[in-house]
Amino acid sequence: MEIARETQGISETRLERERIRNQLGGASSTDFLNAQVSFNNDQSDLLDRELRMSIAREELNVLLGQDPATIFTVSQEIAIPELSVDFEQVRDLAIERNSSLRSAQLAKKVADRNVQTAYSPFMPKLSLQANYGYSDQTNNSKAGQYPGHNIGTKTTTGTVGLSLSHLTCSMVAATRSTCKTQESRQQTRLWHWPMRKTG
Repeated sequence: MEIARETQGISETRLERERIRNQLGGASSTDFLNAQVSFNNDQSDLLDRELRMSIAREELNVLLGQDPATIFTVSQEIAIPELSVDFEQVRDLAIERNSSLRSAQLAKKVADRNVQTAYSPFMPKLSLQANYGYSDQTNNSKAGQYPGHNIGTKTTTGTVGLSLSHLTCSMVAATRSTCKTQESRQQTRLWHWPMRKTG
Protein backbone atom coordinates (compact mmCIF):
# COMPACT_ATOMS: atom_id res chain seq x y z
CA MET A 1 0.00 0.00 0.00
CA GLU A 2 2.82 2.41 0.81
CA ILE A 3 4.42 1.75 -2.57
CA ALA A 4 1.12 2.42 -4.35
CA ARG A 5 0.74 5.73 -2.50
CA GLU A 6 4.31 6.76 -3.36
CA THR A 7 3.76 5.86 -7.03
CA GLN A 8 0.53 7.87 -7.10
CA GLY A 9 2.31 10.84 -5.51
CA ILE A 10 5.09 10.72 -8.12
CA SER A 11 2.52 10.60 -10.94
CA GLU A 12 0.65 13.55 -9.43
CA THR A 13 3.85 15.59 -9.20
CA ARG A 14 4.72 14.76 -12.80
CA LEU A 15 1.21 15.72 -13.94
CA GLU A 16 1.41 19.07 -12.18
CA ARG A 17 4.84 19.77 -13.72
CA GLU A 18 3.64 18.90 -17.22
CA ARG A 19 0.56 21.11 -16.75
CA ILE A 20 2.70 24.10 -15.87
CA ARG A 21 5.10 23.43 -18.77
CA ASN A 22 2.17 23.10 -21.13
CA GLN A 23 0.70 26.39 -19.97
CA LEU A 24 4.07 28.08 -20.48
CA GLY A 25 4.51 26.47 -23.89
CA GLY A 26 7.44 24.32 -22.82
CA ALA A 27 5.65 20.97 -23.25
CA SER A 28 3.35 19.61 -25.90
CA SER A 29 -0.19 18.48 -25.29
CA THR A 30 0.95 14.88 -25.89
CA ASP A 31 3.34 14.98 -22.93
CA PHE A 32 0.64 16.47 -20.72
CA LEU A 33 -1.91 13.84 -21.78
CA ASN A 34 0.59 11.01 -21.19
CA ALA A 35 1.21 12.32 -17.68
CA GLN A 36 -2.56 12.51 -17.15
CA VAL A 37 -2.99 8.87 -18.24
CA SER A 38 -0.19 7.70 -15.93
CA PHE A 39 -1.71 9.58 -13.01
CA ASN A 40 -5.16 8.11 -13.69
CA ASN A 41 -3.74 4.56 -13.82
CA ASP A 42 -1.83 4.98 -10.58
CA GLN A 43 -4.84 6.61 -8.91
CA SER A 44 -7.07 3.74 -10.01
CA ASP A 45 -4.57 1.17 -8.74
CA LEU A 46 -4.37 2.90 -5.34
CA LEU A 47 -8.16 3.02 -4.97
CA ASP A 48 -8.40 -0.65 -5.93
CA ARG A 49 -5.82 -1.61 -3.31
CA GLU A 50 -7.60 0.43 -0.63
CA LEU A 51 -10.90 -1.24 -1.48
CA ARG A 52 -9.41 -4.74 -1.31
CA MET A 53 -7.73 -3.94 2.00
CA SER A 54 -11.03 -2.70 3.43
CA ILE A 55 -12.80 -5.89 2.34
CA ALA A 56 -10.02 -8.07 3.76
CA ARG A 57 -10.17 -6.18 7.09
CA GLU A 58 -13.93 -6.73 7.38
CA GLU A 59 -13.59 -10.43 6.52
CA LEU A 60 -10.87 -10.86 9.14
CA ASN A 61 -13.02 -9.16 11.78
CA VAL A 62 -15.88 -11.52 10.96
CA LEU A 63 -13.58 -14.53 11.30
CA LEU A 64 -12.37 -13.22 14.67
CA GLY A 65 -15.98 -12.78 15.84
CA GLN A 66 -15.82 -9.03 16.28
CA ASP A 67 -17.45 -5.98 14.75
CA PRO A 68 -16.59 -5.76 11.00
CA ALA A 69 -15.97 -2.03 11.41
CA THR A 70 -13.23 -2.60 13.99
CA ILE A 71 -10.09 -0.79 12.93
CA PHE A 72 -6.74 -2.38 13.60
CA THR A 73 -3.22 -1.70 12.45
CA VAL A 74 -0.43 -4.03 11.48
CA SER A 75 3.06 -3.59 12.82
CA GLN A 76 5.69 -2.82 10.22
CA GLU A 77 8.22 -5.03 12.01
CA ILE A 78 8.02 -8.80 12.19
CA ALA A 79 9.56 -10.45 15.22
CA ILE A 80 11.18 -13.75 14.25
CA PRO A 81 11.90 -15.98 17.26
CA GLU A 82 15.25 -17.65 17.54
CA LEU A 83 15.45 -21.22 16.33
CA SER A 84 15.84 -23.94 18.93
CA VAL A 85 17.78 -26.11 16.47
CA ASP A 86 20.86 -25.45 14.41
CA PHE A 87 20.95 -24.74 10.70
CA GLU A 88 22.00 -28.27 9.71
CA GLN A 89 18.95 -29.80 11.39
CA VAL A 90 16.65 -27.25 9.78
CA ARG A 91 18.14 -27.97 6.36
CA ASP A 92 17.82 -31.74 6.80
CA LEU A 93 14.22 -31.33 7.92
CA ALA A 94 13.43 -29.10 4.94
CA ILE A 95 14.97 -31.62 2.54
CA GLU A 96 13.07 -34.49 4.16
CA ARG A 97 9.72 -32.70 3.86
CA ASN A 98 10.32 -31.30 0.40
CA SER A 99 7.75 -33.13 -1.71
CA SER A 100 9.11 -31.73 -4.97
CA LEU A 101 12.61 -33.00 -4.17
CA ARG A 102 11.25 -36.39 -3.16
CA SER A 103 9.27 -36.63 -6.37
CA ALA A 104 12.35 -35.71 -8.40
CA GLN A 105 14.41 -38.38 -6.63
CA LEU A 106 11.80 -41.05 -7.40
CA ALA A 107 11.65 -39.89 -11.02
CA LYS A 108 15.44 -40.22 -11.23
CA LYS A 109 15.27 -43.79 -9.95
CA VAL A 110 12.68 -44.63 -12.60
CA ALA A 111 14.87 -43.02 -15.26
CA ASP A 112 17.89 -45.04 -14.09
CA ARG A 113 15.85 -48.24 -14.37
CA ASN A 114 14.77 -47.28 -17.86
CA VAL A 115 18.40 -46.69 -18.85
CA GLN A 116 19.38 -50.09 -17.49
CA THR A 117 16.53 -51.68 -19.43
CA ALA A 118 17.62 -49.92 -22.61
CA TYR A 119 21.21 -51.14 -22.20
CA SER A 120 20.26 -54.72 -21.29
CA PRO A 121 20.35 -56.00 -24.92
CA PHE A 122 23.99 -54.88 -25.14
CA MET A 123 25.12 -56.83 -22.07
CA PRO A 124 27.19 -60.03 -22.57
CA LYS A 125 25.17 -63.20 -23.01
CA LEU A 126 26.28 -66.75 -22.25
CA SER A 127 24.73 -69.56 -24.29
CA LEU A 128 25.20 -73.33 -24.22
CA GLN A 129 24.33 -75.74 -27.03
CA ALA A 130 24.57 -79.54 -26.90
CA ASN A 131 23.98 -82.12 -29.66
CA TYR A 132 23.98 -85.91 -29.48
CA GLY A 133 23.96 -88.39 -32.33
CA TYR A 134 24.01 -92.19 -32.65
CA SER A 135 24.26 -94.36 -35.78
CA ASP A 136 24.29 -98.16 -36.25
CA GLN A 137 25.10 -99.84 -39.56
CA THR A 138 25.60 -103.52 -40.46
CA ASN A 139 27.05 -104.60 -43.82
CA ASN A 140 27.59 -108.09 -45.30
CA SER A 141 31.15 -108.32 -46.52
CA LYS A 142 31.76 -110.51 -49.54
CA ALA A 143 35.39 -109.63 -49.92
CA GLY A 144 38.25 -108.25 -48.01
CA GLN A 145 39.63 -109.48 -44.74
CA TYR A 146 36.37 -111.03 -43.50
CA PRO A 147 34.55 -112.54 -46.53
CA GLY A 148 31.06 -113.86 -45.81
CA HIS A 149 30.85 -112.11 -42.42
CA ASN A 150 28.59 -109.29 -41.25
CA ILE A 151 30.47 -106.17 -40.24
CA GLY A 152 28.69 -103.81 -37.84
CA THR A 153 29.64 -100.19 -37.24
CA LYS A 154 28.24 -98.13 -34.40
CA THR A 155 29.10 -94.46 -33.99
CA THR A 156 28.18 -92.12 -31.13
CA THR A 157 28.79 -88.39 -31.59
CA GLY A 158 28.41 -85.65 -29.00
CA THR A 159 28.91 -81.90 -29.43
CA VAL A 160 28.82 -79.27 -26.73
CA GLY A 161 29.24 -75.57 -27.56
CA LEU A 162 29.73 -72.75 -25.09
CA SER A 163 29.74 -69.18 -26.40
CA LEU A 164 29.80 -65.70 -24.94
CA SER A 165 28.39 -62.97 -27.17
CA HIS A 166 27.54 -59.31 -26.87
CA LEU A 167 26.12 -56.56 -29.05
CA THR A 168 28.16 -53.56 -30.11
CA CYS A 169 26.58 -50.46 -31.56
CA SER A 170 28.32 -47.91 -33.79
CA MET A 171 26.81 -44.53 -34.65
CA VAL A 172 26.32 -43.65 -38.30
CA ALA A 173 25.98 -39.98 -39.32
CA ALA A 174 25.47 -39.09 -35.65
CA THR A 175 21.81 -40.08 -35.88
CA ARG A 176 21.65 -43.73 -36.95
CA SER A 177 23.23 -46.79 -35.39
CA THR A 178 23.94 -50.26 -36.65
CA CYS A 179 24.33 -53.22 -34.39
CA LYS A 180 25.99 -56.52 -34.96
CA THR A 181 26.61 -59.58 -32.85
CA GLN A 182 30.19 -60.46 -32.10
CA GLU A 183 31.23 -63.85 -30.89
CA SER A 184 33.93 -63.06 -28.37
CA ARG A 185 34.65 -66.50 -27.07
CA GLN A 186 33.75 -69.96 -28.24
CA GLN A 187 34.70 -73.37 -26.96
CA THR A 188 33.64 -76.59 -28.63
CA ARG A 189 34.32 -80.17 -27.65
CA LEU A 190 33.66 -83.11 -29.93
CA TRP A 191 33.51 -86.73 -28.94
CA HIS A 192 33.64 -89.54 -31.48
CA TRP A 193 33.43 -93.12 -30.38
CA PRO A 194 33.58 -95.58 -33.34
CA MET A 195 32.84 -99.17 -32.48
CA ARG A 196 33.32 -102.05 -34.89
CA LYS A 197 31.86 -105.46 -34.33
CA THR A 198 32.49 -108.49 -36.45
CA GLY A 199 30.59 -111.69 -36.41
